[in-house]
Amino acid sequence: MQAEAIVRLQQETGLAPEGVGIGIGVPGFVDHVTGTSVFAANLGWCGFPLAARLSRVLGGLPVFVNNDVRMYVDGRSDWRRPRLAASF
Repeated sequence: MQAEAIVRLQQETGLAPEGVGIGIGVPGFVDHVTGTSVFAANLGWCGFPLAARLSRVLGGLPVFVNNDVRMYVDGRSDWRRPRLAASF
């Protein structure tokens, strides 16, 4: 799982989790308020509490979960707002 990679990265870089969080985009229907993957057919998830589980593995690090496409569009629109504003 990606949690192990994140823990390894924290150890290698010495980054402290204070003031840092993780944002994850997953396919399917997501309850971004609770961080739950409501339904992701390709992952076999139905009501999977991704944010809570990942946060626990990462020692309480805040985790935000949303739909992958929504996060992509939000990130792209913020990153290049002047150029892409007409296409959203």
